[in-house]
Amino acid sequence: MSSSAERVMNMETDEMKTADFHYLRSAIWSLTGITLSDSKKQLIQARLRSRVQALGLGSYSDYSSLLQRLPPDHPEWQEFTNSLTTNKTDWFREPSHFDFLVKEFIPRWKPLAPKGHLSVWSAACSTGEEPYTLAMILSDAQNNRNIRSYRILATDIDTGVLHRAKKGIYHKTALSQVPQTFHKSSFTPGSGDISHLMKVQSDLKQNIDFRQYNLTQTPCPWTDEFDVIFCRNVFIYFSKDVIAGVLDTLYRAAAKDAVLFIGHSESLQGASKWRYIGPSIYSKGRVL
Repeated sequence: MSSSAERVMNMETDEMKTADFHYLRSAIWSLTGITLSDSKKQLIQARLRSRVQALGLGSYSDYSSLLQRLPPDHPEWQEFTNSLTTNKTDWFREPSHFDFLVKEFIPRWKPLAPKGHLSVWSAACSTGEEPYTLAMILSDAQNNRNIRSYRILATDIDTGVLHRAKKGIYHKTALSQVPQTFHKSSFTPGSGDISHLMKVQSDLKQNIDFRQYNLTQTPCPWTDEFDVIFCRNVFIYFSKDVIAGVLDTLYRAAAKDAVLFIGHSESLQGASKWRYIGPSIYSKGRVL
């Protein structure tokens, strides 16, 4: 049996040592603010197995030792981060948020925005379903003359999911949550060997800027003020202190009458200047 095959077999049965788990858990917290409990040892082990194998290492201890020797700007740190971030997302997820945006926020925001340009930030955008959903909805609002123009900044810490998001190519079966009215207007179907794929049309993609950004970094590297911020299903991975820091960053980046959407299962834990409007919806100003 070859040495590489032996290493693969060893990795399938290798148990991560407690010291390695503590180091790796601390490392991902330092890099991203993500908090992992003791119960997540198996998750870390499963997600890092491919990195250990790809590097030709024999154990998680070898991988931990390698990371400890690497400089902060080494590419493996990004691979490590990509491996341990969770990228659960979907089209039109938590649809009440999009209804509120179109039916409640935009009509009240419109008289206060003479230029009619809506600036949106989709934080932790994952593989792109959220910003593309927003683009569909806002393009429809633009066609109905509710807004004149819009721009979406879509960010994520994971370079792997951003690469997929920029491509904008999805399997047809993944679009079951997209209303049929948007299928023809927003996607181009593949043909022949790729007939099972759908590509987001360029007129939607041109309104979205995909960029890598770590939400625990302060301040934001851009000067735009955002009217709408989606930062959903992110805070469930953060401690209260990290949540407070991220909320302050979002608040500083928001326009004076901005609205913030978080996940339905999340709470700001009273650690914010954002004003409560309703479940998972907050405002910076008094437009709502």
